[in-house]
Amino acid sequence: MNIGKWIYSNSEKLFFIINSSVLACVSCCLYGIDKQYILLWLILSYVFQLILFHQSGLDMQSVFLLLGMIIHSFACEGKMGKIEVSLTPFLFYCLGKRLVQSDDKSKIVKRTKLIILILTIGLFLNSVLNAIEYYLYGLEEGRRWKEFWSQMSLPGTQHVFWDLLIVGLIFYGIFYIKKDFITNAILILGGGWSLWFSLVTGSRLLCMVFVVVLGINVLLFWYLNWGKKSVKYSVLICAITLALISIMLIGLWKFDLFGFQSRIQNSFWSRDGGILHNIRFQAQISALKQLFKYPFGGRQMELAGLYFAHNVWLDMANASGIFSFTCIVIYTLCSFGDIYKLVKEKTLEKDIKHFLVSAYFSLWLYYMVETALDADLMLWAVWALVCGVIKSNIVTNKKPKNKLA
Repeated sequence: MNIGKWIYSNSEKLFFIINSSVLACVSCCLYGIDKQYILLWLILSYVFQLILFHQSGLDMQSVFLLLGMIIHSFACEGKMGKIEVSLTPFLFYCLGKRLVQSDDKSKIVKRTKLIILILTIGLFLNSVLNAIEYYLYGLEEGRRWKEFWSQMSLPGTQHVFWDLLIVGLIFYGIFYIKKDFITNAILILGGGWSLWFSLVTGSRLLCMVFVVVLGINVLLFWYLNWGKKSVKYSVLICAITLALISIMLIGLWKFDLFGFQSRIQNSFWSRDGGILHNIRFQAQISALKQLFKYPFGGRQMELAGLYFAHNVWLDMANASGIFSFTCIVIYTLCSFGDIYKLVKEKTLEKDIKHFLVSAYFSLWLYYMVETALDADLMLWAVWALVCGVIKSNIVTNKKPKNKLA
């Protein structure tokens, strides 16, 4: 048997197995692997993608991502740092797009779920290991505790990242538990533990992500099943329930019944102006007003007394200017377009729509209120992988006119 011919004939399967295995290691040890080695893996994967499949992964979305990150890299220090910032998100996007491709639609769905689950469980394991550090050594000043692999002291807002995907997939796990009991039970239990641990450590973001993603999933469920009478009835019941809960909460707050208002004001929920009047939103409004004041960046914006706007897009504008900001906004709008196409795609099952929408918005919500890119490149780059996976699901069985497209 000719080994070369066998490898070539099974290139797609081998490419998926090897890269999904490496992705599992990277997900589990995100801070334990030097970014240069991750970049080397991504470059090698991209080269093999060009050689074996004659595909560059280029599309309008990836071009704007690459261009935006190249411009942003000029605000970064060190030659290697500039290369990593320029290429890592783009290569993650191309890898996600290529990994799940197949002529078999059912295989695309299976690969999609496996890749997102690898990322989800891997990041969650990071959270568990970091929790061990928390219980062993406790909180440091500024609500920080050590990251297991690097032993760096990270703020609670950064530790939250590891739990985003598993919390976002709780609805999927509950709703489709009969489809795969073991996997979905892990998502439910893991997500529940993450929410509990976030409250123990005084973090609010995971709870907000859970509520918002749950709401998005409910709306998506109603949209996908609108023809059923039971769904229209559930909309009415849900609207009445939400109205009653809102009235009850307003009453508890306004009249401070059972000390409700006092307890909230004296808890971590009211930190930094609370949720609705948070100082981060003030910083973001301030950044929006200064977008064209500093077109070339340089971190000159006045951000309500903060150093960061706590929003990836606005922090990028502050650091590297309006041009990188514009490119990444266009990239983001393209990804929103892909979500819209995903939801409208009639050939896709409802469960994969809930699955990918949950994963997408769990990460996107984090980037809206945290300094992910400035905190660590990898916290931002993994979203590109998810976007690439989504892209492949909406171009199923469509043969590109240009092989290098």
